[in-house]
Amino acid sequence: RSPATTRRIAIASSAAGAASGTPSPQRRTVCLQAGVFDAAQAERLRAALQAALPAGGWHLEPAVEGARWIVYMGRYADAQAVARKRAELRALNIGAEAPRNPQLEPGLSLGAYPSEAAARAALDQFASRGVRTARVALEQPERPGQQLRIDALDASRRSAVQQALGPALAGKALTPCNGG
Repeated sequence: RSPATTRRIAIASSAAGAASGTPSPQRRTVCLQAGVFDAAQAERLRAALQAALPAGGWHLEPAVEGARWIVYMGRYADAQAVARKRAELRALNIGAEAPRNPQLEPGLSLGAYPSEAAARAALDQFASRGVRTARVALEQPERPGQQLRIDALDASRRSAVQQALGPALAGKALTPCNGG
């Protein structure tokens, strides 16, 4: 047997054992999720899942990745201007990083928040520390997609499944399901 076939059989037997209903303490199962994946990522993931796990052992469900708001400074003329501003912020003991949205480059993000209200509250805190030219910006709008859910996976097989799915997970980790 090839290593890939052996790994697929080991993963499948773990999932099948988990689905038998009464897991032993050594066979305790967990629910795992990952995502949100866009349409192209979901298709790559679906192909990897079909090769790695038995049918019915996983689901791709509709999900929405929430909007991300940032406290933003920029657009600056060039990398030197960004470096100067970053040094000024460091002097105020404030960390900054490049925005994830390339349309906001060259610029700096002082933090990311799940709502505009939370970002505005953070902006007020930064203003009280001496930051005067920052503003709130929408870094990423809400995005629909698909979320992976593996309902019953033998806990000891988690890393093997994550490795078998590899790049198809698009850098997203398998995490315990919300509420399950």
